[in-house]
Amino acid sequence: MTDHTAATVLIAALPGPLRTALHALLLSLPQVGSVDAAGDPQDILKTVSENLPGLVIVVIAKPQQRWKDLPASIRLAAPACRIAVLANGDTSPVGADLILQQGARPQELIAALEGLLEENKTYRSPPDRPGLPR
Repeated sequence: MTDHTAATVLIAALPGPLRTALHALLLSLPQVGSVDAAGDPQDILKTVSENLPGLVIVVIAKPQQRWKDLPASIRLAAPACRIAVLANGDTSPVGADLILQQGARPQELIAALEGLLEENKTYRSPPDRPGLPR
């Protein structure tokens, strides 16, 4: 039986170990029903527009403008979608509900994502936090 309350999540990240690990982590959360992934900003926006996921996780590995602008574009395409950003470096993308620095402890990431999925919380990790393992 399908859980109709479980969220569809889109991972917006280039292929690699971090995207693979996020996929496995998300599938372990009871609030998540399915996980998709896309690595090109145009494909990401197309997927968001067509599927209207409950949560999009944007991984900004390098401070490129097209990735920093992606959360705002996602917000325009799907205003009700929750957007989490895993950032590498000092970036504050417009439109994000949650911003964590890569290197945050896995427990912090899980708690923040669960809170966002459950209560639509806005969360930002302290700037002095170490990054997620790469």
